[in-house]
Amino acid sequence: MIFSLLLILLSGNYAQQKEAFKPSTEFELKIDYQFKQRSVAESRQRPDYSTDGNEKSKPSEGPLPYLIINFKILKLSEQEVRVKAVDYFGKSILSKKVETGDNIKLDLGFTDDMKDRVTSHSLRMQFLNEKKEEVSVVTLLIMEDGTFLVNDEVRGKF
Repeated sequence: MIFSLLLILLSGNYAQQKEAFKPSTEFELKIDYQFKQRSVAESRQRPDYSTDGNEKSKPSEGPLPYLIINFKILKLSEQEVRVKAVDYFGKSILSKKVETGDNIKLDLGFTDDMKDRVTSHSLRMQFLNEKKEEVSVVTLLIMEDGTFLVNDEVRGKF
């Protein structure tokens, strides 16, 4: 009896921790993949990585792949009134009221930096109710090999 009660409590707690992904039919992602020149200031901010222990590699010169995502909200539930985007480091990128049809431009940066983990490589978009409680979430993740995941589903590779 005690074991059954403990099992019920643990399974209920697990269900509360599981993320409620926003269905993919309720939003649209369009990738704006560009090539940009890294500024001198950005080159200085990127740390040099040691290739063999003695020699330092230089940041790539010339145009580099740069990622911008256009996120369109196709449908909101009655509870979803705000969106908050938080990057891998916990920095809030966006927080605003939203309506169906809104387009949100997400400037993620150089894909090489994301793959090398020099800059944030993930984004968590939280859809919130009036009390600023999370209702649903959309997660964007770029793996070290360049695989692009949206809500744990593979959407491409950079």
